[in-house]
Amino acid sequence: KKGIVIKAGNGRYQVIDEKRKTARLVEVINKKKTTLSVPATVKINGEICKVTEVGEKVMKGNSKLRKVVLGKYVATIGKQAFMNCKKLGNVQLKGKDLKNIRPGAFKKTSAKLKVSAKKMNKKQKAKLLKALKKSGSSKKVKVK
Repeated sequence: KKGIVIKAGNGRYQVIDEKRKTARLVEVINKKKTTLSVPATVKINGEICKVTEVGEKVMKGNSKLRKVVLGKYVATIGKQAFMNCKKLGNVQLKGKDLKNIRPGAFKKTSAKLKVSAKKMNKKQKAKLLKALKKSGSSKKVKVK
């Protein structure tokens, strides 16, 4: 059901759309890990849901976080999701759906932030780079 929150792996996920079977990561349980992996799908009450969003302030201010791996369906990163994660220098995209990066999502992350988007074409990577800069990431951010 829409709005239901379930613990799965190292996170809590909330159902966004019941018909489309989509969910968002709303909370990370173990914030001491250096890598955050957002899966492509999670099982919520026996139903497999695609994880399409990383919620607001999910890892805000995490000083340990160095790497984020986003599942292939992630299309949106919420406001201030990775803000003040000063050591975050590597973001890996498994898919090519990421289009919405909300304000402050990558503010005060590593100046040498690298985003690996192997499934995207040149045009998509250029758009992503623009969105990353707009969301507060360093001017030196690279999309590969």
